[in-house]
Amino acid sequence: RSMRADPRPDADANDVLFHGENKTRVSGDTIKHYDINSFAWNAYEKGTDIQMETNPTQTELLHGQFKEKKQNLKEERKSSVLEKYGGEEHLQSLPKELLLGQTEQFTLYTRDGR
Repeated sequence: RSMRADPRPDADANDVLFHGENKTRVSGDTIKHYDINSFAWNAYEKGTDIQMETNPTQTELLHGQFKEKKQNLKEERKSSVLEKYGGEEHLQSLPKELLLGQTEQFTLYTRDGR
């Protein structure tokens, strides 16, 4: 029997010791490990001799380099598009009042509309 769901959902959160397997599945280093492992699988399929199980340090270093190169390429692409077409002023976020179209300012009008 799997314990994926919380066995006692009605209990107080401070009193419960076990919250189910899914809570630990999506927390901490589990997600990082999954990302690195999927990177290793994809890199191995593309011809790089890399395996997470045999050399985790090399895999983490290559994953870090890959993420850094990916971020640099993303920034270069963004800057080249902005340089070519312009429009950097549209990337500036608007004030919250204009974005939502409302303010907290109270205005009292008289019967004649002033």
